[in-house]
Amino acid sequence: MHEFERGTGRRPLQVLPLMMELLDAGCAAMGISPAAGAMDRLMAYARSVAHFPTALKEFKWRNGWFHGLTLQAASQGKADPCPLHTALLLRLKAIPAAA
Repeated sequence: MHEFERGTGRRPLQVLPLMMELLDAGCAAMGISPAAGAMDRLMAYARSVAHFPTALKEFKWRNGWFHGLTLQAASQGKADPCPLHTALLLRLKAIPAAA
């Protein structure tokens, strides 16, 4: 069990709700249902790359599609399908705050 699963480390349990949010938003955007075992596979992937450094310079291909869902929803007057993701991006100053 990795520290994010135990709720320890710098960002306790943050990855679990984020993965669920992005999985749900992505599936809804594509009109599909999550595959059986999707969360287990995502958790396994998260464990395998937990040591890998990431950077905001990779924003476009790591987070851009999901942020695009947020922008699309906002343009249609709909609720943000990825509010936790958006809040984290704002906190990291990866995206500008809404005017």
